Amino acid sequence: MRPRASARNLAQAYTLGGRLAQLREEAGLTQSEIAARMHISQPRVSKLEQGDLAQAEVGTIQRYVAALGGRLKLVADFDDHDVTVSTSQVDRTEACF
Repeated sequence: MRPRASARNLAQAYTLGGRLAQLREEAGLTQSEIAARMHISQPRVSKLEQGDLAQAEVGTIQRYVAALGGRLKLVADFDDHDVTVSTSQVDRTEACF
């Protein structure tokens, strides 16, 4: 990966992690409560919120959002249009292969 792309990816991960923490706090939940709902450790939740998303899969983010009571959607951004899919649509597509 090129240095500029790597720096951009790190910045995006840090921003996403911070946003997850903000959503959790707005929901009045602790990291321990999210961890219990996701069946992972509290330190892992902390790492996700700090932007340590290198090993995180879409399913991990989906479970975090679900623990907050939400549903994850993915947006593919093309020059002339966007395509939004829910992760449940992605799961169904992957199951077909």
